[in-house]
Amino acid sequence: MDANEFIEGLLKSVAGIEQSMETPFEDRVVGRHENDATGLCVSTMQVFDSDRSFETAILHPEFAKHKWVVVEGYDDIETAAKGHDKWLAAMTADKLPGALVDVSTAIAAKMCRELGDPLIFEKGYDESK
Repeated sequence: MDANEFIEGLLKSVAGIEQSMETPFEDRVVGRHENDATGLCVSTMQVFDSDRSFETAILHPEFAKHKWVVVEGYDDIETAAKGHDKWLAAMTADKLPGALVDVSTAIAAKMCRELGDPLIFEKGYDESK
């Protein structure tokens, strides 16, 4: 990533944050499942700092030290709704996936991958060890 790409991405991120703040959460959400007992949250919503218009992100205590992982991006709301259902089924199944791969195209994720972090979070992985 060269300096121009970084600056362009940073400006897009700032503009996306501003647009997110101006657009109520309820107007951006496609689907959201929260389970306090398991710590699972599957959230699919419209985003403004990515190459795709919608994303599904997962929060689960077994992955990424319970940080958000963007698992899929979509170009339209219909595909996003189907993706949300797919990921909800995968994350509530008896057997969880072995790993989650962060596919975010936000500038921070692109920089992490550029620096050699593939943003793959294996089940049960503890990065503090």
